[in-house]
Amino acid sequence: MRPCASTPSQQIAVAVEGSHPVDGATSDQPGAGGDRRRHTVGSPERVGTVVGAAYGLVALASSAAAVVVPTIRDQFSLSLAAAGWVITAFVLALAATAPLYGRFADRVGTRTPVTIGLVVMTVGSIAAGAAPGIEALLAGRVIQGAGAGAIPVLAPAIVAARTSVEQRPRALTRMSGLAAAAAAGLLVGAVIAEIAGWRPVIALPAAAIVLIAPTRRLATIGGSAGGRFDVIGAGAVAAVAVGVNLGFQLPTAPAVGVVGIAIAAVAGGVAVWNWPRRADPFIPSTVLTRRATWQTAIPAASIPAAYFALLIAIPTILTENHDASRIIIGMLLFPAALAGAAVGPLARRLSRHRTQLQIAAIGLSLAAAGLLATAASTGFPLGLAAGFAAAAVSFGLGQAALLTVLSAATPPDERGAALAVFMVVFFAGGGLGGTLLTVIADTSSLSVATAVLAAIPLLAALTTAANTSTTH
Repeated sequence: MRPCASTPSQQIAVAVEGSHPVDGATSDQPGAGGDRRRHTVGSPERVGTVVGAAYGLVALASSAAAVVVPTIRDQFSLSLAAAGWVITAFVLALAATAPLYGRFADRVGTRTPVTIGLVVMTVGSIAAGAAPGIEALLAGRVIQGAGAGAIPVLAPAIVAARTSVEQRPRALTRMSGLAAAAAAGLLVGAVIAEIAGWRPVIALPAAAIVLIAPTRRLATIGGSAGGRFDVIGAGAVAAVAVGVNLGFQLPTAPAVGVVGIAIAAVAGGVAVWNWPRRADPFIPSTVLTRRATWQTAIPAASIPAAYFALLIAIPTILTENHDASRIIIGMLLFPAALAGAAVGPLARRLSRHRTQLQIAAIGLSLAAAGLLATAASTGFPLGLAAGFAAAAVSFGLGQAALLTVLSAATPPDERGAALAVFMVVFFAGGGLGGTLLTVIADTSSLSVATAVLAAIPLLAALTTAANTSTTH
């Protein structure tokens, strides 16, 4: 029998009210949600800092690398499309492996998979930084992404195992804030590239090596999910994630996009065919039918949609309209990274009078405000910086609140699978935001594109606020 003392609807209500512990928040059970040891190791801020630092390195692998793509393109005489694979290879590997790590953790706990992820990310970073040619560089980025896939899924699982319901929002806010602070990678990458070239920038996530020991101490051992591992289901889910992310390239690379859509369609068909034939499918039916899974994952997708759209739009505006250098762009956006990292006090103040879903709605509203501020400030660099700061705060505030609700509503033996679904949808939102920005801007302007995109987080905020009232 699953160790669950309350129904999912009761667990959601407790998470939203933030008043009493729920079974999904304890770590008396083994699995991704916890092991048999005491669940709290140090303060919730310490737990959030350790896993947030790892999460930040994952984000840094994209933001800092984006700064040096033009340099890599020149050195290896690449086309614009070929150079883009420096980013795409990493993203695809991350998307494919994240669900696998999550379900693996349900079976063995988080310690082994998170250790594997950090080690693989370190090895891939060193290999990519030392690559003699573009083929070796892309191979290194794939390895780097394959390791990085562990972190977005397992970091919140570790937090859920090591904190009580009352402590969890603080730890998750610290974690998400440090992930948002990776926007500082624009400045860090630009400065390092000016001094030492592109190789150290690509190799920056190798710093994960110093996080292996502290993360292992926090991670859990022992899994409670049983049955034979669903290899077909795992492969299908990974292929769907890859196909969806490739599909987002349809406007700029039609052939690649069509291949991606085909992969997603075929893999999705395989997953649907396989699911009823398995007693223990890769993604349990209870995860897919649990209200909290989609109540949190779908609104959460609008957060990276806004954040990554602005990571494209604002540097482009500053370059084209203000002739800003990479370092100037990084300096202008650096305060936004600090704002994301320092979101904790705001979250604590809000949690005294607001439920977690209400806090999420506020975070989603900030994402919409950031897009609208950017649309209105194409001639004012400080307005652009303010818009990005709002998006960074939204990343830290909204993601943490939604993860708190999901963690509390999910039994420990299914938490890895639920977080895998959440993160697949979450990062797909980032790809969707970038794609829509490009499509709309090509027919109008970046100002119009960011204004139109504001409708996505605004709708998510209204939906989340409505869910708050219906939960009560």
